[in-house]
Amino acid sequence: MVSLIKLRLGLFFLVVEFVKAQVLVETSQGQIAGFHANYGSDKSQLWYGEADVFLGIPYVQAPIGNLRFAKPVPLTKFSTSPLNATNFGPACPQTYNLRGLSMSEDCLYLNVFTPNAASTYKYSVMVFIHGGAFTTGHTGDFPTPGIVRNLVSRDVVVVTIQYRLGLLGFFTTHSDDFPPNLGMLDQNEAIRWIQNEIANFGGDPYRITLFGQSAGSASVSAHIFSPTSQNMFQQAIMESGSILTSFEGSMGLQNLSESRAYQLCSFSQEQWKARQWNLLKDCIQTMDYQKFLDAENLNVHGWQIVQDSYFMPDVPRNLASKRPNIPVIYGNNKDEWSLVDLQLLASNSNPITTYTRQYVEFVFQVYAYYLAEREADVQGILEAVYVPPGTADNDNVAWLKIINDMFSGISFTSFVGREVEW
Repeated sequence: MVSLIKLRLGLFFLVVEFVKAQVLVETSQGQIAGFHANYGSDKSQLWYGEADVFLGIPYVQAPIGNLRFAKPVPLTKFSTSPLNATNFGPACPQTYNLRGLSMSEDCLYLNVFTPNAASTYKYSVMVFIHGGAFTTGHTGDFPTPGIVRNLVSRDVVVVTIQYRLGLLGFFTTHSDDFPPNLGMLDQNEAIRWIQNEIANFGGDPYRITLFGQSAGSASVSAHIFSPTSQNMFQQAIMESGSILTSFEGSMGLQNLSESRAYQLCSFSQEQWKARQWNLLKDCIQTMDYQKFLDAENLNVHGWQIVQDSYFMPDVPRNLASKRPNIPVIYGNNKDEWSLVDLQLLASNSNPITTYTRQYVEFVFQVYAYYLAEREADVQGILEAVYVPPGTADNDNVAWLKIINDMFSGISFTSFVGREVEW
């Protein structure tokens, strides 16, 4: 079957023609039907290369009904055979859905892009974990043509995964009613599925590289620190994020779950201390997820990974010495904080006129306050480093850039540097 894909690039349309032939693989959960994508061999074109593609593969049971707020449960058999793997699964419920994504709590899917599913030679595997402050992100943000051209054409199997986000993935009472780090446990199960099944797609389960950006990079870092994940991959690439960026308390934020319990269910501090989780479960177990999203609108720092008894059994500093001795590439993306700025601008929470000298100096004061007796010194250092001489008081764009530079450094670069030092 011949399909035409129209990709809009600025004011132009590029038409890519490829043969979409069915490709079948066998897994322990059943047969999967994907397709072969061929973008040609002309490297002067924007897209080129070939791949066998399998989209929307469930790797655990859907976290709905009684499995909402439950640890991921392994999937023993696909609901149909062969499983139709020709479309991305729905996005996990998330804030800032500016593109109108189809969302569902049944969202724990992964996608496999391989040079040749039937190959007897086993290719290296790269597993990508998306970012988004643990509140946004979808594997469909990374379409097939780019993955094929940039990675699969270089003889690499690529897997992209989804995991529960926001309150559904990270709310916890540190009890069996609301276990901690569900989104991270989803990722852990996805990596386990890949390790067990990727050979069926032409991948080498002993040559797996985890890589991710922002919260995805923090996730990669967390898997390096976690005793439950360490033996399931051999290399890692961290693109702007560390477990230190996203560990509870690292940004001065704690008790977000308790705050949400009060906000959504009027669950008092006394009830929280008394651990009346049955009452909380009665309120929140069947609540429409849109109410969860409404509560997230101003949560620019996102959710965080917490210490537990399984995935992250100690604080990162104490786990650092137990990390596996594997190759890791560390890096930082320029303007990492800009996505948060764009979200605030788009939602009108911080209109462009917010960004003035007065506003930025207030932000400097807030951050300097954490260092108590050195507050004045730190505030002076922040101004000297980030504010170009002669910046006009009401140059909104200039002050927006200053905020972006400062938060990119404070929230990402500094934490990655600390992890490297460890």
